[in-house]
Amino acid sequence: MIKPAIKKNLFEEVSEQIIQLIKSGEWTPGDKIPGEMILSESFQVSRNSIRESLKALELTGILSSKAGKGTFVSERAVRNIRNRELASLIEDESSLVELMETRLMIEPELAYLAAKRATKEDIEKLEKSIRISKKALADH
Repeated sequence: MIKPAIKKNLFEEVSEQIIQLIKSGEWTPGDKIPGEMILSESFQVSRNSIRESLKALELTGILSSKAGKGTFVSERAVRNIRNRELASLIEDESSLVELMETRLMIEPELAYLAAKRATKEDIEKLEKSIRISKKALADH
């Protein structure tokens, strides 16, 4: 559900609400989103704020604009939203440390399980990958 924007940077508030609409599944990849006028009325902001928000989301690959057809949720919107969220998480140094600590706890167990469950075919693929990597390193 769209709510009136109340943040000091209105285009950011609009952008965040659009992202929430995509994350909630209300708007899905490939969907045509409402036009500027309807969005402006729904968010209760100027069309300039809507344009600024749409442009920002287009630049980040969350929306895509097709001349004469409208603005659509990008096929890669969900992935681009996750990348955006991960980038903001990494900006916070304490979050980055926590992320690394979590990886240190989880990854050894994952490696153990992968090794334990590996088939002969899996091992052959890994060996081939190592050979290719060694060759690539030697060539440079």
